[in-house]
Amino acid sequence: MGCFDIIKDNLFCPFCGKKQKEYSFQSKDLGDAMTSWTIGEIKNILPIQSRFEIHSQCDYCKEWISLNLDLMRMKKLK
Repeated sequence: MGCFDIIKDNLFCPFCGKKQKEYSFQSKDLGDAMTSWTIGEIKNILPIQSRFEIHSQCDYCKEWISLNLDLMRMKKLK
């Protein structure tokens, strides 16, 4: 058990495609300080080589969502 950081953004479920509520996703890869982050804030503070995982359970289809985000790819998509 431990503390999670929360992702503020409304993200979509990769299984059913429905938009999730704000603050639905969590991560243990960002410092475990119970801080709220947007994806944009994370992109600005972590080194470009960083990868981090976020997790949630879809409010609609109930699938467990585990996303691995790669900052190198995200910064190239600007």
